[in-house]
This record gives sequence, structure tokens and C-alpha cells, in this order.
Amino acid sequence: MNDNAFTSYYKYEFNGRIQKHSVGINKRGELYYTVIFLPDELVSILPVKQYPRLRVEGEMHNLPFQGALQPSKGRYYLLLSQRFLKENELSLGDDIEVRFNIGDQDYVEMPTELEQALRQHSEAKALWDSFTPGKKRGFATTVASAKRVETRQARAQKMIQYILERKNPAGR
Repeated sequence: MNDNAFTSYYKYEFNGRIQKHSVGINKRGELYYTVIFLPDELVSILPVKQYPRLRVEGEMHNLPFQGALQPSKGRYYLLLSQRFLKENELSLGDDIEVRFNIGDQDYVEMPTELEQALRQHSEAKALWDSFTPGKKRGFATTVASAKRVETRQARAQKMIQYILERKNPAGR
């Protein structure tokens, strides 16, 4: 929580260390995420019981971010992308400052390609409108994660097919 003498735009802030978080093992070895864990005393005042994957927005290392707190064995963390680490010359063990407010829990950042595809398929759009925000974010992230426009357009069409077939974004 913000205990500074000045008033901050952000209600919550903490300093944390970038670390590896093991999520399992596959044929190639250990799988892990690069994360920053929230202090337990901060988690205790957040509405994580109501929203286990609480959406937040703020600044991390003085750069804007949006994300969701991820639960793991009674603790919560924020994921750090390899791109974020590389662009900011950060690595495991570095300490960074995180400031945030609680975000809109229903917000879904929609890639243009998926919006256009849904406008062209009324049946898929009707199904889309019945989805939870989390499910919508899964489809949207699959499309938005592509770097090239052509790839995003192809993924949007594939997501329309998955929606109509009642599959999740992974095709299952």
C-alpha cells in the first residue's frame, strides 16, 4: 500500500525481486515463468477471494502495464514477459518497483482483426456475447499475440471456427 508522504495516482505499490516460478517439467526440462510475487500483506487487503485473477493496471519499472494477479499455492504473482525483460535490460534477481490500481474486471482488449471477424459472423458473435470476460480474453490474446497482421487475421478466422465448434482458444 502507498505510505509515501506525497499522494500517488496509484493506490498500491511494492518493490519485488524478479524470479523464476516453476510450473512443472516436460521432456525438455523444467518449465517456469518469470514473475514478481506480491507481498502477503498487500495481497491480504486486495479482493482476491472475490476475483482470484484480479485485473490490475499500473506501472512496473516506471512503464505502463495491465495484467492479472495469478494465484499459486496461497501466493500471488504478476507474469513478466521475456520481451519486457529484454527491452528494459532486466533479469532474474533484479528488484523493481510496481505501482497499480485495481482494473475493470470485465475489460477485454480486442484486436481489430477479431472485432472484424466477429462482425462478419453473427452466429459466432452471439456465442461470443455469452462468454465470460476471461474466456473472451483467451481468444483475444491468441489473436493479439501474433506480430504480423496476416497472422492475426488468420488466427481471428481460426478463433471464429473454434467459437462455432464450441472449442477453447487452444482448439480443445
